[in-house]
Amino acid sequence: MWQNLTIRNKVLAFISVVSGITLLCLITLFYFFATPQNFHYLLLLPFIAAVVMFSFWIALLRGIIEPVEALHEYALALSQGDTNQTLDMTDAGELGGIGEALTQVSNSLKQARLFTQNIGDGNYEVEIEQVDERIARGTLFSALVGMREQLKSIATEEKKRNWLTQGMAEFAEVLRSDDTTLKELGSNIIKGLVDYVEAGQGGLFILNNDNPKNIHLELVACYAYDELQYTQKRIILQNNFGEGLVGQAFLEKELIHLTDIPEGYLNVVSGLGNAPAKSVLIVPLELNNKVEGVIELASFREFEQYEIELVKRLAENITSAILTIKSNDNTKKLLRESQELTRQIQAREEEIKRNYEELKTTQELVEKNNKLIEAQKKEIEKALEEQNEKNRLLSEQDEMMRKNVEQLIATQIELDGQLNAIDTSSICKIEFDLQGKITTANKAYCDLLGYTLKELKAMHHSALLPMNEVDDITVEELWQNLQQGNAQAGEFKRINKKREEVWLNAVYSPVLDQNGKPYKVIKLAFDITEAKKLLAETQIKSQIIQQRAKELEGKNQLITSSIQYAQNIQRAILPSEDAIRKAVQDVFVVYLPKDIVSGDFYWFTHIDNKGFIAVVDCTGHGVPGAFMSIIGNTILNEIINVQHIYEPAKVLELLHTGVRTRLRQAEATNNDGMDVSLCRIESNPENEQEMLVTFAGAKRPLYFLGRQEERTYTTQDIGELKGDRKSIGGWQSEAYRTFTQQTITLQKNDYIFLTTDGLADAPNMNRKKFGVERMKELLVKNIKLSRDELRTTMLYNIAQHQRGTDQRDDITLLAVKL
Repeated sequence: MWQNLTIRNKVLAFISVVSGITLLCLITLFYFFATPQNFHYLLLLPFIAAVVMFSFWIALLRGIIEPVEALHEYALALSQGDTNQTLDMTDAGELGGIGEALTQVSNSLKQARLFTQNIGDGNYEVEIEQVDERIARGTLFSALVGMREQLKSIATEEKKRNWLTQGMAEFAEVLRSDDTTLKELGSNIIKGLVDYVEAGQGGLFILNNDNPKNIHLELVACYAYDELQYTQKRIILQNNFGEGLVGQAFLEKELIHLTDIPEGYLNVVSGLGNAPAKSVLIVPLELNNKVEGVIELASFREFEQYEIELVKRLAENITSAILTIKSNDNTKKLLRESQELTRQIQAREEEIKRNYEELKTTQELVEKNNKLIEAQKKEIEKALEEQNEKNRLLSEQDEMMRKNVEQLIATQIELDGQLNAIDTSSICKIEFDLQGKITTANKAYCDLLGYTLKELKAMHHSALLPMNEVDDITVEELWQNLQQGNAQAGEFKRINKKREEVWLNAVYSPVLDQNGKPYKVIKLAFDITEAKKLLAETQIKSQIIQQRAKELEGKNQLITSSIQYAQNIQRAILPSEDAIRKAVQDVFVVYLPKDIVSGDFYWFTHIDNKGFIAVVDCTGHGVPGAFMSIIGNTILNEIINVQHIYEPAKVLELLHTGVRTRLRQAEATNNDGMDVSLCRIESNPENEQEMLVTFAGAKRPLYFLGRQEERTYTTQDIGELKGDRKSIGGWQSEAYRTFTQQTITLQKNDYIFLTTDGLADAPNMNRKKFGVERMKELLVKNIKLSRDELRTTMLYNIAQHQRGTDQRDDITLLAVKL
């Protein structure tokens, strides 16, 4: 109760007690010492005591109690974070010193709060206005300054990461353009890159190997001083020699970063010219170990490391975009050539049709003129008869006849001109009598068949036909129709003087006499031999392509069937999960071959109450990897089941010599090998609840997880035994190789995990690996699920990670519950 009283109440209580004691003393004095002589003196004592006590109370109140209460209220406000209170202790003596110290603390807290508010708002350049030198040396301000510097460093690093991420995102949009050319893409890339990294100038060189004798790097885009520069420049690449730094970077496939470049030096070694730069960055555009070009950037300052990192990251994406555009350009070029060939064939066909129409029109005009001539002849005959009958009209009839004759002559001249035009044109013209004998031909026809006109006049129509068409019924029908006055048109095959086939698009037109009966045949034709050859070649190539496609499809089906049968054989040598569970409490396996068959395999045997489990990653995948897995399975069976070698390290030594012996690696160039994690599991004879796990590894580790019932697993709970940095077999030259053996003690219900590197190295569409940490996170998060649920979860997460990306390696994960 006393502790809960304020200072004022405690002092009042103290004065009350003292007053009571004083009053008791005065009463005792009156009782023992009061006399008539001193009574009035003793009567003054209570008043004197009251005045003394009152003065004492006033002194305590003003000198101690009120300052202490003010200090208490001020300190209480400070403890609650209120720094806006004021304290006036000018006449309080030593308590005033305490008040002044508290005021300085309040001012310091105000400064600290303002300092932290500025940092919270992102102002890392704020400084503390220190109010007192002694306070400034305290740990609070030094801690705040240290916090500011650390946050400033973190913000700077975050700004760099955001800058990199934003740059990758922005250039992803630029590189995603589908319908563009190399120059447009190069201009967009180099302009964006120079602006983004704030370089003074930049250029993009792309490999041009269209002419093997003139391989060079071509400057497709140049950007300097905020505008595109249209400059033509080539970097010569010949006989492992590259011109300048750009050529050197291209051939060596290495980044070049030069700083403090002297004046006039850049125009000698750089591909960009005379820019007075102080720093030059040259990055090869490489993808799959093949360089397709070079980016060169120049700046008036040194490039920061994170800026160089951005350019390096973008280089591969830019290379991929360049290869895509080149591929698209080649495809478009082939398509254009195909379309041009089709257009030429169509144009040739259109030209033939047009010539045929012109020929048909000419024939109709000739027929019309013939009919006109016949009509004019009839009119002349009629006029002659009328002249005999009407002599009086003789003069008029003579004049009419003269006009008709002039018109006839004009018509005949026009017809002769048309025929002469045909004779001198590229149209082939030949005349036959009704029995098919050649009577005349123009120069175009003679040149086409290689005969002179004299040679042709001695030949029959049948002499120009191929041997198998001489007696063809269609030839007989042709001449029967012509003799009946019916024109014939179509495509006809003939033989020239060199016995070569010639194709003609021709019209046979019978010429009628005055009685309307044919007396000869005129043939007008166009040479379509090249069009026929082109059409035949196109058809033959199409048939060949179709035949090859069928053959490839058949071979592919045969190979696929064989590999699928090999898959059945490979799965037959893998141990079943039920067989493994006879030696351990539980097991689950994730086994995902890249192809139908796998270069990974897992192996198990149980001898003398000892379980042996191995996960092996052979060189390669597919059929070659599958053959290696059979060899490894066979050798492991021989070593442990036949030779009864039970020490894992010794097993790996014998496995190494066995692989080298079977593949003859001492005398051949075969470098195939294996990465292995092998462990022996057995009960501890001294404790039934403990299991002894003996492990040896060739480039592969063993992971283990202790049982935790009372708390959630974390990745820190997973332990690791590293294997030796040696493989089984392979390119190393030593014939004999030793391995390290490690033994750990685990409890029943603990877990061990063996895996190949295919899971950790599996990339996604952004080339980010699955990673060991993610594998550990999935295992500890889901380890308490049933084995089927755990397997399904792992498969789902692997599939989600690889979505949009082909699997690059075989994947094997084997988990054992002891």
